[in-house]
Amino acid sequence: MNTLSKSDFISEHFHFNKPLSLNDSLPSCLDINNFFENQQPYENDVLPYISYGGVLHFDRNIDADIQTGDYYMCGYISEGRIQIETEAESYIGETHLVFICYKDSIYNIKSFSKDTTIHTYFVSGLAVDSYMQSLMKNPENIHSFHKDFDMHSFIINSLSKIDYLLTEETRMGLFRQSLLFQYVFVRLLNVQDTTITGVHNASNHVTRLKKILDTRYQEAHTLDSLQEELGLNKYRLCRDFSNTYNIAPLKYLNTVRMSKAKELLLDTENTIVEIGNAVGIPNTTHFINQFKKETGDTPLKYRQHHIQLGDSIPDSFLF
Repeated sequence: MNTLSKSDFISEHFHFNKPLSLNDSLPSCLDINNFFENQQPYENDVLPYISYGGVLHFDRNIDADIQTGDYYMCGYISEGRIQIETEAESYIGETHLVFICYKDSIYNIKSFSKDTTIHTYFVSGLAVDSYMQSLMKNPENIHSFHKDFDMHSFIINSLSKIDYLLTEETRMGLFRQSLLFQYVFVRLLNVQDTTITGVHNASNHVTRLKKILDTRYQEAHTLDSLQEELGLNKYRLCRDFSNTYNIAPLKYLNTVRMSKAKELLLDTENTIVEIGNAVGIPNTTHFINQFKKETGDTPLKYRQHHIQLGDSIPDSFLF
């Protein structure tokens, strides 16, 4: 177990500018009833270890400086709107925002809503170092990582499982929480990989083409229709897009569709037919075949395998 109570731990890592902390006590607007100290000692420096984690809820606007120290702080906003700022950058996010504050760093966080709920985890371990190095290979992630994570049901269910496992007093609880955290984190990295980032020199027509494919994936696009809309020869469109993003435009469109289909399978109760229509593949047989080619599972099996634990590992393995 850890040496600090959860209240002392938060006081050590959060300095409140608004409202001011009085007599080193936490402000009354902060509810930490569902924030937990890990009940198992840290005995393995390789596996991810969550020292403290769970739900922090604020019932008024706050302004606080976060000192991460030896931990990475992973957060997910399930309610409210916040701003996170470093010396180099600032970004604003709301519900569905995933963010990661790197260790040995200082961040400022402000909330802009009456009620703000942040699922917060202080994590360490060599495996986590490896994950973070993977994130920081992208120049956009040098100071912190943030992304809208649309699969709300998946992440809330997964984090609820982690919160429960933090309270377990058996050694198996430690391994279960570590394994589940890794699975959630790898899932996050996979979602990041489904969109192409870091390309800043794309020509205007390539940028327009990518925006069409990213936002209008439900439409029946062909190279001929894209040629007509963009007013450029389809062979040039295909060549320039492929040279910029290392993937052909229609293949990229299929990747976007499959990524969205995964989200809908895990975050809605829509039927397979409805999901196929929603992502632009109304032929259900074709949709199933494309999905299986992408994931190795049919859409129904994918949902069954993942939804039981919020896209986690099989229930029999954890419990």
